[in-house]
Amino acid sequence: MYTLWEKNKAAFPIGVNQAVQYGSEIKAQAVSFNQYQLLPLQRISELFATIYGQAISQGSLIGFCQEIAEKVQSVNQRIKTHLTEREVVVHFDENGSRVDGKLHWLHSASIEKLTYYALHQKRGYPAMNDIGILPNLQGRAIHDGWSSYFKYKIFHGLCNVHHLRKLKFLEERYPQPWVTKITALLLKMKEVTERAKEKGLDRLTEQQCFDYLSLYDVLIEEGYLANPDLERTETEGHKKRGRVKQNPIRNLLDQFKYCKDSVLAFLFDFRVPFDNNLAERDIRMMKVKQKISGCFRTKEGADNFCDIRGYISTSRKNGVNAIDSLHMAIAGSPFIPDFVLLG
Repeated sequence: MYTLWEKNKAAFPIGVNQAVQYGSEIKAQAVSFNQYQLLPLQRISELFATIYGQAISQGSLIGFCQEIAEKVQSVNQRIKTHLTEREVVVHFDENGSRVDGKLHWLHSASIEKLTYYALHQKRGYPAMNDIGILPNLQGRAIHDGWSSYFKYKIFHGLCNVHHLRKLKFLEERYPQPWVTKITALLLKMKEVTERAKEKGLDRLTEQQCFDYLSLYDVLIEEGYLANPDLERTETEGHKKRGRVKQNPIRNLLDQFKYCKDSVLAFLFDFRVPFDNNLAERDIRMMKVKQKISGCFRTKEGADNFCDIRGYISTSRKNGVNAIDSLHMAIAGSPFIPDFVLLG
């Protein structure tokens, strides 16, 4: 005897634990829009309402970000360890960011295939100590020459694009022959090292290094002769107290002289780049986020951004797109480069 109807009940797909819930694809898209494309929460909600006919609450979006941030923390810790304990050339930079109405600083540390971000209330030495990369760095630190970096007794490399900008300023405001000559010399050194790398060489000849270094020293001495020490002036018979303020020429000359090994590191070690553009590219998106969305409302949200953004940046540097890498994290198998796993 046949029944007129029969009720069938299918099992929930793997990962679906409730009758109504957001799937991993929706979560990955939402977090990508917020953390990678930098869209504000309200606009993401409107976007999903337009595309899928279902708006997502801001609370849910924040929850998605928290979930992924927790799942990628182990990856970021492995990245931090790799940057610290390997003899690699690490690029550093920092940029101001407002969190809950107060100024904080986003610090970045990166190489060609890895990116690490950390947020701190301070910019300088205390923050760098708390983050924990520079105090234990085994490689070389590339940066813009800020004094806090030089408190660490490690190998340094300075951004020569910054030097070229300062030299351009001096050419316009304080034109002197040595300024034009040393600008040309730095560019010539850059050209020579790049040609040598294209030929598969790992260093210049000793004679080349000696010739360039000798000319560099001559031009620095020429700069000092043209700009002697400023003498302390007297006012109404009393000498002014404190350090004599130097002009921009002397400041740059002192950096060229006393940080010569760091300025010319690219000339002697081909692993060292001429500039710090990698760090500037990695931290640029923080400035873009502030223009689009303004400040972070909470410290937790800012920390989540650092964790997720560093993970996405690392994934993209290794050929994995943002949404795929986020989907992997939600599934419990976040992307991590093989050389980090093996290292």
